[in-house]
Amino acid sequence: MAAPRHDSAALADLAPTSPVLTRDATQQEVIFTVPPAAVMARVRLNIAARPLSFEPQPGLEVSLNGGPAVALDPLPQAFSAQFDFGPEDIIEGRNRLTVRLAGPAPTKQTGWELDWDNSRLDLLFMAPGAQDRETFEKWMAADFGPPRSVSFAALALPEAAQADLQSRFAIALGRRSGGPLRFVGPQNAADLAAAVVIDPRLSKARLTHSGGEAARLTLSAPDLAAARAALHDFAADAPAREPHIPPARHVRNDLAAVARGELGRPGYSLALPERRDDRAAALSLLARLAREQAAPMMPGWVGFDPLEAPASADLAVIADGAALPPALLTNAPRALEAALRAAEPKPIYKRFRIGAQASAAMPDGGAAARFPSASNSAAWTTIITSARGVTLHQALSELIEADSLDRFSGRVMHWRNGVVQVQDRGAWRAPGAAALKPRTGELARTLNFLTVLGGLISILLLGVSIRRRKFGRLIHGV
Repeated sequence: MAAPRHDSAALADLAPTSPVLTRDATQQEVIFTVPPAAVMARVRLNIAARPLSFEPQPGLEVSLNGGPAVALDPLPQAFSAQFDFGPEDIIEGRNRLTVRLAGPAPTKQTGWELDWDNSRLDLLFMAPGAQDRETFEKWMAADFGPPRSVSFAALALPEAAQADLQSRFAIALGRRSGGPLRFVGPQNAADLAAAVVIDPRLSKARLTHSGGEAARLTLSAPDLAAARAALHDFAADAPAREPHIPPARHVRNDLAAVARGELGRPGYSLALPERRDDRAAALSLLARLAREQAAPMMPGWVGFDPLEAPASADLAVIADGAALPPALLTNAPRALEAALRAAEPKPIYKRFRIGAQASAAMPDGGAAARFPSASNSAAWTTIITSARGVTLHQALSELIEADSLDRFSGRVMHWRNGVVQVQDRGAWRAPGAAALKPRTGELARTLNFLTVLGGLISILLLGVSIRRRKFGRLIHGV
């Protein structure tokens, strides 16, 4: 049995029904799943709601899987209540939380609006982990207790081959994960340790699972080709799930398609960062995108240098902004340069005053663009990168953990501190051989700022002088 684990989720993230309880809908439900053989130690619910009016309202009853209901009789005002269910009320697999009116609702203004965003379910439990394929699938898809971190080890393989298999593992695991997956280095502790063993003595590839304190998923294969094929089958066998991001209107030339996991057409090329911490963040993003794929979209080529990718296929590049080759950006829209500037960390002034010191904002900005490839106008290049002064893993964390991906749209966009802005919605315009111009003109911008500041100070001093003259005239009767 593994160590006790604590997991919590907002009810809004558990696909609840409507939040409104009225005479037409006296009961609402929230469905969630727990891993196989989980032993509960604590089941705590914090529920928040507001009345539909200030008239006297009926009470509420909350139950779990049809068990004894907890009765609430709040005043007709917004409230939050916390209470515990018995651990025996949770069952293995699918569970149902029910909230219903405890009395009649004679008018349309009688009832409650449940605040799913600020209502949370908190579980403390122990689970043995995956012992076979069936329990592994249920564990991965559970709303509570699935693996949140994954390590990968294939130390006998070259770095490029490791990146190839890592990307395929990320897609296969992301398609069956109940939440975001964070990839970490092989030396770090993780909820799931994935490994690849190449053994020429084997006749075919096989996946093995083991639970306990450290869950393991090991792929053994006679060669790299067999390992790739096994991971493709593993991704295709993921249980079907309804993507939560709506279909893109422009599949090929709009970043909304990226939010659905479409980094390119089948057989696309994928360029990943060579730095391991940046690559781990890129793998986490791949797993996040794979959750939206209706079918597994495996790359045909995986490497570190995007200029080595086949020119005949679409290309997806996830890289630090400083590592993007200038030749890759020959056909980039002009708006990409503006997007990268807008995503840079901006200084924050707590109070405007002369001599105020600025503090840098939390650096998590980046930009994305999709445009025709420079070497083949029939193929498309998709770039997801970080702004200057921001590391790639900082920039991608915003896309992995928050809902910024849901707002992907247009040909060029950027994100910074949780704000997503589309930079170019229309037809792309290539800047020609100049590509992205280097950042120049810093001195000119500084001089312009000082000029404007001097003008403002002059206006303020002129205003003070005018007030003094008027005051003198009043005093002296002039």
